[in-house]
Amino acid sequence: MNVRWSARLVAAAVLACLLLAAPASSRAAKAVVARGAGTIRLACPSQAIAGEPFMVRLTSSWPLERVHVLWLGRDIDLSVSQWNDYDVALALLGSDVKTVKPGTYDLVVKADVNRQPRTFRRKMEIRARKSPVQSLSVDPRMVTPPSEELERIRRESQEIGEALSIYTPQRRWSAPLFQPVDGRVSSVYGVQRVFNGEPRNRHRGLDLAAPEGTDVHAAADGEVVLVGHHYFAGGSIYVDHGQGVFTLYFHLSKILVKKGDQVKRGEVIGKVGATGRVTGPHLHLSVYVPGGLADPAPLLEKTTDDLLRN
Repeated sequence: MNVRWSARLVAAAVLACLLLAAPASSRAAKAVVARGAGTIRLACPSQAIAGEPFMVRLTSSWPLERVHVLWLGRDIDLSVSQWNDYDVALALLGSDVKTVKPGTYDLVVKADVNRQPRTFRRKMEIRARKSPVQSLSVDPRMVTPPSEELERIRRESQEIGEALSIYTPQRRWSAPLFQPVDGRVSSVYGVQRVFNGEPRNRHRGLDLAAPEGTDVHAAADGEVVLVGHHYFAGGSIYVDHGQGVFTLYFHLSKILVKKGDQVKRGEVIGKVGATGRVTGPHLHLSVYVPGGLADPAPLLEKTTDDLLRN
């Protein structure tokens, strides 16, 4: 299959999965336990491409408590909501194309169901991602930083790690996410980057090209946990949406929020810029989930539609 069309079909399939609100049977791996009038269903995919986000959903006609998911070394507590007399717990997970190798991994969901402990175990296959190479010309200092900038870069990396280690049990995100900028997709997730002829890490975000000063909107409700003007990312905002899900907004020309602010889905939080390591004005959007930095495109309805059109 053509790589571009394969990516588009994956995006459409993932978006369709995320839009499911009601418990329903599907081709995804699932477990159903029925006892009398009680039903429990775990729905999750059996495989995903490296970097592809995916949903895990536990649905029960009995009360759910103390639900948590174990995935790639993370133990994630899940909040429980109600839908049509069902208790539902959702998790948004993924894998990082940089750090997670293709292979089969264990996914475990534990919950107290009607005050009785239950455990569901699944095997999840992470498949290799095929991505093109993208060669770019940038300021040489953004490829090999001067020695006097190394301490700054180390300090910023530590701050980012601390921000992304925050865990808020309450889920505040909903799918699909609001697209922060109505711009042209200029670079996709997973591309092998070559700067000034030197290979660097794969691109772990989605670039949306737009004129400098264009409004940047929050993708979902959440709390701002970090803002800064970072060496590589330029003007940056990190928003916590709960249950280990964060959105990251880079290269901003203006930041309109501060750490600790509560933001709403669609709220303007900054302006598109060309700060940090860039070739022109654009928004770099990253989505961090339990499992690492995942591909934002399948989570954004407008972006998915755009990929399907082009």
